[in-house]
Amino acid sequence: TEAVNSLLKFLEEPTSDIYAIITTSNINNVLSTIISRCMNIRLKKASKHQLVVDATKKDIPLEDALILSCFLGSVDTIIDTYENSSYLSIKDIVVEFLDQINEGKDLLYFVQVEASDIIKDKNDFLMFLELLEISFLDIMNYKNGAELNYKEQEEIIESLSNKLDKIEEKLSTIMLFKGCTMANANVKLLLDSLVIKLERR
Repeated sequence: TEAVNSLLKFLEEPTSDIYAIITTSNINNVLSTIISRCMNIRLKKASKHQLVVDATKKDIPLEDALILSCFLGSVDTIIDTYENSSYLSIKDIVVEFLDQINEGKDLLYFVQVEASDIIKDKNDFLMFLELLEISFLDIMNYKNGAELNYKEQEEIIESLSNKLDKIEEKLSTIMLFKGCTMANANVKLLLDSLVIKLERR
Protein backbone atom coordinates (compact mmCIF):
# COMPACT_ATOMS: atom_id res chain seq x y z
CA THR A 1 0.00 0.00 0.00
CA GLU A 2 2.78 2.44 0.90
CA ALA A 3 4.58 1.76 -2.39
CA VAL A 4 1.41 2.36 -4.42
CA ASN A 5 0.65 5.58 -2.51
CA SER A 6 4.20 6.81 -3.10
CA LEU A 7 3.92 6.05 -6.80
CA LEU A 8 0.57 7.85 -7.01
CA LYS A 9 1.99 10.90 -5.24
CA PHE A 10 4.96 10.91 -7.60
CA LEU A 11 2.65 10.70 -10.64
CA GLU A 12 0.33 13.43 -9.35
CA GLU A 13 3.11 15.91 -8.42
CA PRO A 14 6.03 15.32 -10.79
CA THR A 15 8.86 17.80 -10.93
CA SER A 16 9.47 19.48 -14.26
CA ASP A 17 12.79 17.76 -14.92
CA ILE A 18 11.63 14.16 -14.45
CA TYR A 19 9.94 11.81 -16.90
CA ALA A 20 8.71 8.42 -15.71
CA ILE A 21 8.30 5.44 -17.99
CA ILE A 22 6.40 2.55 -16.42
CA THR A 23 6.24 -0.71 -18.35
CA THR A 24 4.11 -3.78 -17.86
CA SER A 25 3.41 -6.94 -19.80
CA ASN A 26 -0.07 -7.16 -18.24
CA ILE A 27 -1.95 -3.89 -17.83
CA ASN A 28 -4.72 -5.71 -15.95
CA ASN A 29 -2.33 -5.95 -12.98
CA VAL A 30 -1.94 -2.16 -12.80
CA LEU A 31 -4.28 -0.14 -10.60
CA SER A 32 -6.76 2.01 -12.52
CA THR A 33 -5.70 5.08 -10.49
CA ILE A 34 -2.17 4.66 -11.86
CA ILE A 35 -3.36 4.04 -15.43
CA SER A 36 -5.54 7.17 -15.35
CA ARG A 37 -2.52 9.34 -14.47
CA CYS A 38 -0.37 8.06 -17.33
CA MET A 39 -0.26 8.35 -21.08
CA ASN A 40 -0.84 4.77 -22.20
CA ILE A 41 1.10 3.51 -25.19
CA ARG A 42 0.53 -0.07 -26.30
CA LEU A 43 3.47 -1.58 -28.15
CA LYS A 44 2.71 -4.12 -30.82
CA LYS A 45 4.44 -7.45 -30.37
CA ALA A 46 6.49 -8.93 -33.16
CA SER A 47 4.63 -11.73 -34.92
CA LYS A 48 5.46 -15.24 -33.84
CA HIS A 49 6.34 -16.13 -37.43
CA GLN A 50 8.87 -13.30 -37.66
CA LEU A 51 10.39 -14.21 -34.28
CA VAL A 52 10.83 -17.83 -35.42
CA VAL A 53 12.39 -16.78 -38.73
CA ASP A 54 14.79 -14.37 -37.03
CA ALA A 55 15.69 -16.81 -34.23
CA THR A 56 16.46 -19.67 -36.63
CA LYS A 57 18.74 -17.32 -38.58
CA LYS A 58 20.68 -16.94 -35.32
CA ASP A 59 21.17 -20.73 -35.09
CA ILE A 60 18.31 -21.47 -32.67
CA PRO A 61 16.80 -24.87 -33.61
CA LEU A 62 13.35 -24.61 -35.19
CA GLU A 63 11.51 -26.45 -32.40
CA ASP A 64 13.09 -24.27 -29.72
CA ALA A 65 12.36 -21.11 -31.71
CA LEU A 66 8.70 -22.17 -32.02
CA ILE A 67 8.40 -22.96 -28.31
CA LEU A 68 10.21 -19.89 -26.99
CA SER A 69 8.39 -17.50 -29.32
CA CYS A 70 5.13 -18.54 -27.66
CA PHE A 71 6.01 -16.60 -24.51
CA LEU A 72 9.04 -14.45 -25.30
CA GLY A 73 8.70 -11.30 -27.37
CA SER A 74 12.14 -10.65 -28.82
CA VAL A 75 14.85 -12.56 -30.63
CA ASP A 76 17.48 -11.39 -28.12
CA THR A 77 15.43 -12.81 -25.23
CA ILE A 78 14.91 -16.08 -27.12
CA ILE A 79 18.65 -16.42 -27.74
CA ASP A 80 19.52 -15.51 -24.15
CA THR A 81 16.99 -17.99 -22.73
CA TYR A 82 18.15 -20.75 -25.05
CA GLU A 83 21.84 -20.22 -24.32
CA ASN A 84 21.99 -19.05 -20.72
CA SER A 85 19.15 -20.53 -18.73
CA SER A 86 17.92 -23.90 -17.55
CA TYR A 87 15.47 -23.95 -20.49
CA LEU A 88 16.91 -27.04 -22.23
CA SER A 89 16.97 -29.10 -19.01
CA ILE A 90 13.41 -28.09 -18.17
CA LYS A 91 12.28 -28.82 -21.73
CA ASP A 92 13.72 -32.34 -21.36
CA ILE A 93 11.75 -32.74 -18.11
CA VAL A 94 8.53 -31.63 -19.85
CA VAL A 95 9.09 -34.12 -22.68
CA GLU A 96 9.76 -36.89 -20.15
CA PHE A 97 6.68 -35.76 -18.19
CA LEU A 98 4.55 -36.19 -21.34
CA ASP A 99 6.12 -39.59 -21.91
CA GLN A 100 5.26 -40.61 -18.34
CA ILE A 101 1.63 -39.57 -18.91
CA ASN A 102 1.57 -41.43 -22.22
CA GLU A 103 2.84 -44.63 -20.60
CA GLY A 104 0.54 -44.30 -17.58
CA LYS A 105 3.39 -44.11 -15.08
CA ASP A 106 3.39 -42.52 -11.61
CA LEU A 107 3.79 -38.77 -12.22
CA LEU A 108 4.19 -37.87 -8.57
CA TYR A 109 7.14 -40.22 -8.18
CA PHE A 110 8.64 -38.81 -11.40
CA VAL A 111 8.47 -35.17 -10.29
CA GLN A 112 9.79 -35.96 -6.81
CA VAL A 113 12.72 -38.02 -8.07
CA GLU A 114 13.58 -36.62 -11.51
CA ALA A 115 12.11 -33.13 -11.83
CA SER A 116 12.99 -31.84 -8.36
CA ASP A 117 16.71 -31.84 -9.23
CA ILE A 118 16.05 -29.56 -12.22
CA ILE A 119 13.15 -27.39 -11.01
CA LYS A 120 14.76 -25.70 -8.03
CA ASP A 121 13.19 -22.25 -7.76
CA LYS A 122 10.25 -20.10 -8.81
CA ASN A 123 11.79 -19.14 -12.17
CA ASP A 124 12.42 -22.80 -13.03
CA PHE A 125 8.85 -23.69 -12.07
CA LEU A 126 7.43 -20.85 -14.17
CA MET A 127 9.50 -22.05 -17.14
CA PHE A 128 8.21 -25.60 -16.55
CA LEU A 129 4.60 -24.32 -16.51
CA GLU A 130 5.12 -22.26 -19.69
CA LEU A 131 6.54 -25.26 -21.54
CA LEU A 132 3.90 -27.61 -20.15
CA GLU A 133 1.13 -25.22 -21.21
CA ILE A 134 2.51 -25.09 -24.75
CA SER A 135 2.69 -28.90 -24.90
CA PHE A 136 -0.94 -29.22 -23.77
CA LEU A 137 -2.00 -26.64 -26.34
CA ASP A 138 -0.25 -28.82 -28.94
CA ILE A 139 -2.17 -31.87 -27.66
CA MET A 140 -5.47 -29.97 -27.85
CA ASN A 141 -4.78 -28.54 -31.30
CA TYR A 142 -3.32 -31.69 -32.86
CA LYS A 143 -6.66 -32.95 -34.18
CA ASN A 144 -7.32 -29.58 -35.82
CA GLY A 145 -4.16 -29.89 -37.88
CA ALA A 146 -2.55 -26.86 -36.26
CA GLU A 147 1.22 -26.49 -36.48
CA LEU A 148 2.95 -28.09 -33.52
CA ASN A 149 5.48 -26.25 -31.40
CA TYR A 150 6.91 -29.54 -30.11
CA LYS A 151 7.63 -30.69 -33.66
CA GLU A 152 10.04 -33.44 -32.63
CA GLN A 153 7.49 -34.90 -30.21
CA GLU A 154 4.68 -35.40 -32.72
CA GLU A 155 4.33 -39.11 -31.90
CA ILE A 156 3.74 -38.46 -28.18
CA ILE A 157 1.48 -35.47 -28.93
CA GLU A 158 -0.63 -37.60 -31.27
CA SER A 159 -0.87 -40.43 -28.75
CA LEU A 160 -1.86 -38.09 -25.91
CA SER A 161 -4.44 -36.32 -28.08
CA ASN A 162 -6.16 -39.71 -28.45
CA LYS A 163 -5.76 -40.78 -24.81
CA LEU A 164 -6.43 -37.68 -22.75
CA ASP A 165 -9.79 -36.13 -22.09
CA LYS A 166 -10.69 -32.79 -20.46
CA ILE A 167 -7.56 -31.20 -21.90
CA GLU A 168 -9.09 -27.72 -21.50
CA GLU A 169 -9.47 -28.34 -17.76
CA LYS A 170 -5.87 -29.48 -17.51
CA LEU A 171 -4.79 -26.31 -19.33
CA SER A 172 -6.84 -24.21 -16.90
CA THR A 173 -5.08 -25.92 -13.99
CA ILE A 174 -1.66 -25.14 -15.46
CA MET A 175 -2.64 -21.48 -15.97
CA LEU A 176 -3.96 -21.28 -12.41
CA PHE A 177 -0.63 -22.53 -11.09
CA LYS A 178 1.19 -19.87 -13.13
CA GLY A 179 -0.71 -17.31 -11.07
CA CYS A 180 0.04 -19.10 -7.80
CA THR A 181 3.74 -19.16 -8.57
CA MET A 182 3.91 -15.37 -8.49
CA ALA A 183 3.18 -15.56 -4.76
CA ASN A 184 5.90 -16.76 -2.43
CA ALA A 185 5.02 -20.43 -2.35
CA ASN A 186 7.11 -23.56 -1.90
CA VAL A 187 8.07 -24.77 -5.39
CA LYS A 188 8.26 -28.46 -4.42
CA LEU A 189 4.78 -28.36 -2.88
CA LEU A 190 3.40 -26.51 -5.91
CA LEU A 191 4.89 -29.11 -8.25
CA ASP A 192 3.38 -32.00 -6.26
CA SER A 193 0.03 -30.21 -6.04
CA LEU A 194 0.02 -29.54 -9.81
CA VAL A 195 0.59 -33.23 -10.58
CA ILE A 196 -2.16 -34.34 -8.19
CA LYS A 197 -4.65 -31.91 -9.74
CA LEU A 198 -3.71 -32.88 -13.30
CA GLU A 199 -4.17 -36.56 -12.52
CA ARG A 200 -7.59 -35.96 -10.99
CA ARG A 201 -8.89 -34.08 -14.05
